[in-house]
Order: sequence, then structure tokens, then C-alpha cells
Amino acid sequence: MDTAQYESVKNRTVLFFYERLIEKGGRRSLHDLSCQFGAKEFTNDMRRIAGGTESTLRKFLSERPHLFTLDGDMVNIKKRDAPTRDIREEAVQYFSNKLRQYGEGTEVPIKTLFGHRSQASREIRHICGQQIDEFRTFLSMNSNDFILYEDNVKLKEYACTKPQPEPEAVKVDSAASSHLLNFFKLCIDIKGPLPADQLYNHVQTLFPEDVWSPIFKTPQDLLSFIRIHSNLFNVRARTIYSAQRTDCKYIKSNTNINNNNDINNNNSGSSITTASSPPVVPTENITDSSINFRKTALAKGVNSSVRKVQAATAGNDGNIASVSVQEDNWNAQVLQRTKIIANTKECLDLVEDILASEERTVISFDCKGINLGEKGLITQIEIGLTNGEAYILDLVTSPNLVVAGGLKRLLQSKKVLKVIHDCSSVSLNLYNQYGITLNNVFDTQVANLKFVPFTFNFSTTILQLVINLFNLVNINPIQFYTVHM
Repeated sequence: MDTAQYESVKNRTVLFFYERLIEKGGRRSLHDLSCQFGAKEFTNDMRRIAGGTESTLRKFLSERPHLFTLDGDMVNIKKRDAPTRDIREEAVQYFSNKLRQYGEGTEVPIKTLFGHRSQASREIRHICGQQIDEFRTFLSMNSNDFILYEDNVKLKEYACTKPQPEPEAVKVDSAASSHLLNFFKLCIDIKGPLPADQLYNHVQTLFPEDVWSPIFKTPQDLLSFIRIHSNLFNVRARTIYSAQRTDCKYIKSNTNINNNNDINNNNSGSSITTASSPPVVPTENITDSSINFRKTALAKGVNSSVRKVQAATAGNDGNIASVSVQEDNWNAQVLQRTKIIANTKECLDLVEDILASEERTVISFDCKGINLGEKGLITQIEIGLTNGEAYILDLVTSPNLVVAGGLKRLLQSKKVLKVIHDCSSVSLNLYNQYGITLNNVFDTQVANLKFVPFTFNFSTTILQLVINLFNLVNINPIQFYTVHM
């Protein structure tokens, strides 16, 4: 038996006799303990350590006076004196800590401080009294720690300290708050109840940080913000639900109403009579300030995306200095040629101008939103023209742009060639959300997989394919771009 095994067996032997003493209230005769040598759990190794007689057992136990005491033929567990507690001092410290939570120098009503008694231990509750008059007497007896002012109490350590002024309330932009609430309700109406973490990630993805950070900074802050608006939302187990309101009017979008002209022009000759249920959108009026706020947020997103494209281009070409020189001019040019549309009439005018062109019309097209696909949510549509103009169509502010604004007619038109990269998820989302079937689409991702080896740089290959496409239709590709957000 090596040293480690010996120590382990010795400890188990001590524990064996200690437990046998506890079973009998901490006191047994030496003869009674020696009879335990025949117990099943008392091994031969333990017997060799403790010995096989009463005399050897007496010697083994006497070597451990911190655990056992021998009184003649009786063996006892050594009792340890419990440390004395000053319950009164504990009570003073408890209520002093509660007062500090109200701020330095703050006078707190005695009745309010007495309310914290229910959270204290049984001993503290007993010593400070069961009635408020007894509690007042307890505070007055400890005048070295508390100062009483009629019905109020204050810590003596703050006797010369003036109460700290309350911090000024943080001013929150009402337009930003209203717009975020409208966005939350639209998401929940379409996708159903959402966890707070998922809704927080959507906000981080679609809105600039300076828009939502003054209101909430974490998913827990978002939950607190949602709970304030209990007339719109319910929160259960960190999941946000839309409140059932009978006084809120809803209209169903007409995006799934069939357009006979567009359907009859379909090459397949098939007719679509039904589509997935459209989202239910509240008909609440959106103020001009909310629209302007949304446009500002989208403009910041455009500027951020332009800088990302510049950085990516510099990395691919290795000419960072050249890009840096032209950065400001290019930013200004892109922003000047990019227009955000949140008005039905402006959208309809744009669609009519595109469809009225007698020449072969080509546009670039993309959609942005949340988890685009079968159960996704499209929040904006982006269109680029061959003259270098780009348009961002805000469906969050104006969901009627799809039907009343003519977007459905444009996307289903066979006359207009729509250039897009990876239209699979976009087309599925458009059909499920608005009943739109895309026609006459040139998907650059399909072209890339068809004609270009995988060893090529992907983004450079896509750009070259688009340029080749424009050369086929006699379009100057330098003037054609699409703003991606």
C-alpha cells in the first residue's frame, strides 16, 4: 500500500467511526464502537489501521482530539462553540444597506423602510418589531446610525449630505419610437410571436445603431421597451406577442388579387387563382416625421453600403489609394442619383415610365428584408435604371406600393428584363407575401454557375457577366449600378 492509498484508507476509517457516533447522538462506549469491526463496510485495510482491539481503537481515536474526546470508556464527538451573533448589529446593517439604495442623503419614509422588513431573516424581523411603532423605537435606539425626521429616516453618515438630484430623463425621439413600434407589429403580424433576441437581431440588421441605441441597447432593454406598450404587445417567457385589440382597424392587402392581364400574358398559360394569405397590416396613419425619419435611416444605410463596396473594390484591385481619392465624389454621385420612394403616386409614376419605354427595357432589381425565403418578410425593394438612377421602395412605411404603386405589374411584366443575383429566395418570398410571379429574369448567379469555373473570383466574375449582358443590349455599364443595402 503506497502513501496515497494509506491516507485514503485512514480517512475512510476516521469517517466510519465519526458516522457511527452521529447515529447515536454523538456519544457511544468504546466497547460498542469496537463491535463495529465486524461491519460489512469495515474492510481489512481499515482494521489494520485502527487495530482489532479496544486498546488499539482507543489509541487511534485519542490521536485525533480535534474530532473525538474520551471520557473513561465513553467516546464523544468534540463540540465546537458556535460563533456568537449580534442580531441587533445585523439588523442595523440590513436597514442601512436598504437606505443606501435610495441614494446618498435621501430621506426615506419610515413606512417605506419598514416594508423591507418582510425580506429580512426571522431573527431580524423579531428584533426590529412587528409593528411600525416598534420599528420606530428600534431606529431611535440606534441613533448612532439613523436620524429620524418626523415620519422620515436618514442615515447619520449622510447627515451633512444633500440629496442627489434625480438624473434627467433621456429624451427619446418620438418618431424613432413610433417607427420601431410599427416595425415590430408588422413583423409579429406576419411571422407570428417572436423571441426578444430574434427581434433585436432584426433591428440591428435593418436599422442604423444611432436610431435604436438611445431606446434600448440589449434584448432585455427591448423587452422593457415592449412592456411599456402593453396596449400593442404581450410578453410571455421572453417571447413577444401581438395584443388582441378590437378597437384597431385592419385591412387585408390586395396584393394577392389576380391581375388578369399579367396572368394571361404568362407563357405557361396557367392561371393563379389563390396565393398564400397576405400579411395583415394595420391602417394606422403614419406621420410625416415618421416617414422623414425612415428616409434618413435608409439614406444612412445607403452611405454605409457604398463605403463597403468601395472597401471591397479596393481589396480586390489592390489600389486603395486610388479609391480613397475618388471616395467623396463617388459617394455624392450615388446619393444624388438614389431616391427613396414611400409614396404611392411617385411609385406609380416610376413604373409607368419604365413600362412606357418603346426600347428594350433592362432594370436591376433586388429585395431586402428579414430571413428572405418561404417565411421571410420583404421590407424594401431596390430598382436600378440604365441611366444610373436608383430607387429604394420602402414597403414598411407604404405597403400599398406593391399593388396601388404598380410594383406587382412591373415585376410580372414580360417586357422588362430584370437583372438580379440569386432570385430563388426573393421570388419565393414575393409569391408567398404578395402573390407575385416574376417574369423575364436574368439571374447572374445561375449564369456564374453555368459558364464560369469555380476557381474564378466570384464577385469579379459576376461583375464581368453583367457588363457582357449590357454590351449585348447596347447599354453603357459604367452608368448602370444598383445600390445594395
